[in-house]
Amino acid sequence: MLTVTSRVADEEVPKVVTPVTIGPTWKRGSDGRVLLPEYTLGWHCLAWTATYLQHHVGAPWR
Repeated sequence: MLTVTSRVADEEVPKVVTPVTIGPTWKRGSDGRVLLPEYTLGWHCLAWTATYLQHHVGAPWR
């Protein structure tokens, strides 16, 4: 639960904001460690960037 006391533009921000999560985001197991999803796009995205991202002159970005 997040308590907010500031104003945004001319509207008052709600006093209590409940975050919305999809999946096991930030949930912890019985051992206290963060639960990780069975599948993730992380490494696939890194591999894609290494293969396909290039500088404007055609050289690899890394």
